[in-house]
Amino acid sequence: MGETMPVPEGRLRILFSARTLFNLEEAHKLFLKNPEEYIQYMRDTEDQPLDAGPLLRLYQTCEQINHYADELGYRPFNIGVCSKDDPVSQRRILNSLGQDYIEDAAFHSQPHGGAGYRREWIRRYFNNQAQPSVFFTCNEEDAQMAVDDGLAAAQILIPEGASYAPLKDGETFDWWFDLDAVAWGSSAEVEFKKNGKDAFLKKEWGRRKSPIERGPFTSPLITLSQISRDLKEKGIASPLQTHACTARGGKAMMRASNTMQHYGIEFAQSHFMAGESKSDLFNIVRADGGADLFLDDQISHLEPLLVDGHTACGRVPYAADSAIRKYEAKLGNKPK
Repeated sequence: MGETMPVPEGRLRILFSARTLFNLEEAHKLFLKNPEEYIQYMRDTEDQPLDAGPLLRLYQTCEQINHYADELGYRPFNIGVCSKDDPVSQRRILNSLGQDYIEDAAFHSQPHGGAGYRREWIRRYFNNQAQPSVFFTCNEEDAQMAVDDGLAAAQILIPEGASYAPLKDGETFDWWFDLDAVAWGSSAEVEFKKNGKDAFLKKEWGRRKSPIERGPFTSPLITLSQISRDLKEKGIASPLQTHACTARGGKAMMRASNTMQHYGIEFAQSHFMAGESKSDLFNIVRADGGADLFLDDQISHLEPLLVDGHTACGRVPYAADSAIRKYEAKLGNKPK
């Protein structure tokens, strides 16, 4: 028999914090109150599988797509899970990772060292990786640190009492992206803030053939689009669909479309809201179960979706070297 070829590294590397995959909210409150009580609680309940968290469905979807590695000739996703747990408290998480809906989980635990240690660990985990990388966490500080280090990252917001369900057979995962400051850079958003809507629209039309600079999720979106095209070429329907929802409209739409084309980013749906409420759109698409995750840079766009918790919401922080952070710094403001 011939030698088995090694499985290539994933084209997109994703690291999930355990709180984004499982419902650990009550346990987390206990941890903040008294870490020793948290450890005892996790020890006492280690044989009780954790309920689904906001991004378990995304994890499952990535694993489904990895099943087509032989057909594609490469492994689309390299997925990991991280937590702050010690060898005792992590046992409940490990038991939950062993359930039927998790097949091949890499697990990394860093129980000590504080924020500085976590930042160094995240740097080392993603360091020198040829493929684009994404980090999902519920910790605002960790998300900010990751974005400042050049990673695509989002702070997942979990409303009180939210409940989520694992992916069922035949279901797809619908991942929605804001465009400015998420799918690409924030320079156009700065232009809008500085000069107002009319001047912004006029300038965007004049620059319509000039692509907007890269932003936090440009590289992951390029990779997701390529994976989707490769699956389609093999006659495989992808269970992961990406969509765009932006406040842009009118004369600002063409530059966005040209930027997508320039980077090779393809969305199943693109919605230009022209300043109308994004929540109006999501009220429609969620009725058909078509909104699993929405990433936006502005908390005000996410808050309406946090009411019932059916759509996972992620806030993408502004990197320290981004156009909007530099602009806000000149004004003496902290970006919202």
